[in-house]
Amino acid sequence: MKILLNFSNELTKSINNSSLNTIIEINNWTNPIQEHKNKLEEIYQNFLKSQELSKVLFNKSINTYKPHFINKMKREVLFIKINEEKKDINLQNINKLTTHEIQILTKKEVQRLTTEEIVILTPRQIQAFTEWQITWFTIEQIQILTKLQIQSLTKKQVPAFTIEQIEIFTKEQIQALTSEQIPAFTTHQIKAMTEWQISLFTKKQIPWFTAEQIAAFLSEQIATFTIEQIQALTTEQIPAFTSQQIPYFTTKQISALIISKKIYALTIEQIQALTIKQIPHFTNWQITCFTFEQIPYLTKIQIPAFTIEQIPALTEKQIQALTENQMKAFTKIQIPALTIEQIPHFTTKQISAFIIDQIQEFTASQIVALTIEQIQEFTEAQIPHFTKEQISYFRKKQIAAFTEIQIKALTKK
Repeated sequence: MKILLNFSNELTKSINNSSLNTIIEINNWTNPIQEHKNKLEEIYQNFLKSQELSKVLFNKSINTYKPHFINKMKREVLFIKINEEKKDINLQNINKLTTHEIQILTKKEVQRLTTEEIVILTPRQIQAFTEWQITWFTIEQIQILTKLQIQSLTKKQVPAFTIEQIEIFTKEQIQALTSEQIPAFTTHQIKAMTEWQISLFTKKQIPWFTAEQIAAFLSEQIATFTIEQIQALTTEQIPAFTSQQIPYFTTKQISALIISKKIYALTIEQIQALTIKQIPHFTNWQITCFTFEQIPYLTKIQIPAFTIEQIPALTEKQIQALTENQMKAFTKIQIPALTIEQIPHFTTKQISAFIIDQIQEFTASQIVALTIEQIQEFTEAQIPHFTKEQISYFRKKQIAAFTEIQIKALTKK
C-alpha cells in the first residue's frame, strides 16, 4: 500500500510539471496573423510620421532652414520644395539664397535662372557656385554678369569656364578681371580668347599674365597686341615668348619694345627667331638699339637680310661685336655700304676674316679709311685678291705699312 502511494505521488508531480511547461509554451506562442497586423500598424504609423514631417517642411520657407538641417534633409524633398517655391520667387528674395542652397541646385535649375535673377546675385552667392555649376551657365547668363560679379569669382572658379563661355566674355568683363583671376586662366582658355578679346586687356592687366600663359598665345593673338600692351610687358614676361611666336611680331610691335627700352630682354633664341622678312623693316634707330651682347647671336641667314640702308646704322660697339663667322656672312652688296666711320672700328681679327669676294668690293674711300694696324692684319692669302685699281687707292703711309710678307704676296700676284 505504501509503495502504491509513493507511485501515485510521483505521477502527480510529473503531470503537474508537464502542465506547467505546456502553459509556458502557450504563453510564448505568437499568432502569425497578429504579428502581420502589428507589422502593418508599425509601417502605417511611420507613414503618418513622414506625412507630418513633410507638412512641416513644406510649410516652412526654404530660407529659414539651418545649414546642418539642410544636410540631413532628403535631397529629393528639398528639390521639390525649391521647385515649388520657384514659382513664387521674386527679385527681393533671390539674393537670400544661402551657400548650401546654391550648391545643391541642379543643372536645369541653374540654367532656369533668368538674367534678371542673375544680375542681383551677390558676390557671396557668385562665389558659392561650384566649378561644375559654373560650366552650366548659359551664354545669356555669362554675358549678363556684372563687373562686380566677375571680380568676385574665385581662383578656383576661373579655370572652370568652358571654351565656349570664354569666347563670349564682353569688353567690360575682360577689363574687370583682377590680378588674382588672370593668372588663374588655363592655357586652353587663353588660346580660346578671340583676337578682339586679347586687344581689350589694359596695360594694367598685361603684367599679370604668367610666363606659361605668355607662351600659350597663338600667332593670331600676338598680331593683335596693341602698342600699349607691348610696352606694358615686363622684362620677366618678354623672355617667355617662344621662338615660334617671335616671327609674328610686327615691326611696330618690335619698335614698341625698343621704345620701352625692353629690347635687351630678348633672349638668344628670340634674337635668332627674327625672320629675314622682319629684319629689313627695322628702322635705323631700331638697329642701333640692339645691344652688343645680342649682336653676336645673329645667324648667318639673318646678317644678309640687313639692307644697305641699315648697314650704316651699326654702331661702333655693334661692329666690334660681330663674330668672324658673321663677318664672312656679309654679302658683296653690303660691303660697300659700310661707312668710312665704321671701317676703322673693325678689329684685327675681323679684318683677317674678310673673304675674297668681300675684299674685292672695298671702295676707294673704304680703303683710305683703313688704319695702319688693320692693313698689317691682311693675311698673305688676302693681299693678292686686291685688284690693281684697289691697290692704287692705298696712300703712301698705308703702302709703307705693308709687311714683307704682304709685299711678297703682292709681288707674286
